[in-house]
Amino acid sequence: KFGRVLRIAGMLRLDIAAALLSESAQLLCRLGTIFLSIMWAAHILSCVWFFVGAQAQISDTGATWFDGAAIEVHGQSLELLQTGASYQHSVSLHWAISQISLGTIDIMPRNTAERLVFTIATTMGFVFGSMLISIMSAGMIDFRMNKKDKVTKIRTLRRYLEENKANRCIARAVLEQITQRLSIQDKLEERDVSALSLLSRTLLSQLRFDISKGCFQGHPLFRLWLDLDATSMHRICDEAAAVQYLRAKDELFDAGAAATAAYVVSQGKFSYKELTIFDQRPSQGSQASLMVASEVGASAWVSEAALWVEWT
Repeated sequence: KFGRVLRIAGMLRLDIAAALLSESAQLLCRLGTIFLSIMWAAHILSCVWFFVGAQAQISDTGATWFDGAAIEVHGQSLELLQTGASYQHSVSLHWAISQISLGTIDIMPRNTAERLVFTIATTMGFVFGSMLISIMSAGMIDFRMNKKDKVTKIRTLRRYLEENKANRCIARAVLEQITQRLSIQDKLEERDVSALSLLSRTLLSQLRFDISKGCFQGHPLFRLWLDLDATSMHRICDEAAAVQYLRAKDELFDAGAAATAAYVVSQGKFSYKELTIFDQRPSQGSQASLMVASEVGASAWVSEAALWVEWT
């Protein structure tokens, strides 16, 4: 159960990092996590190695690796146990990191128990080190591929704007918006997740209902409908409801256009502009228009009249 909790916590951290950090920052966080994992594993291994060396009574040769770790100071031999705790830990940590990285070491086992620990540590170091290198390599390759894809898109866009002699102000605005949007990871829609096609019709319908029902519960009519006939609401969520994600400065619909659907805001907010046309001088038949903007937030319904009538 504890392992499951750690995996869930790791997934949550990855989701938060993907939502809040750039790709470069995510790569740095991943490398930092790998470094901390190496140091944590090396610390545990160094504690085990020091503990085994301190158990002189289990040595079948009468010697331990402590004997080979003595240093000479001013012509006199200084035993490891006579040194400070920081030096003892640094010696054990050096040995542990060398085992993980398969580097050179100057301390060798001197009894059967130490050789057994040494053999296990070498095997674990080989597996653990290979796994960490694979993770780092995969992260670097993924980062370089994404970076290359973005650079290619920007280069192609610049070429398109130059070949078509676009106005400089418009071209600059286009480049800024595209660059800004390429730096943000888009949210996934159902059509982007190919694995959902493997679900049964019933389970997929339940998933759509679970995702959409929160929006319908904010409307009095649909909330009552959910209580009276949940099966019909399942069909509505499955066949008539869809999720649409908008980026900053995107238009959901144009003023004066025929409404084909009603919308409910699940997250964020947007500006709703209402175009009002009125007679300025009725005797002369002249008209004027007024654009009124209002802010629409979460749980608000927009173009609700489109559910019942033809409406613009």
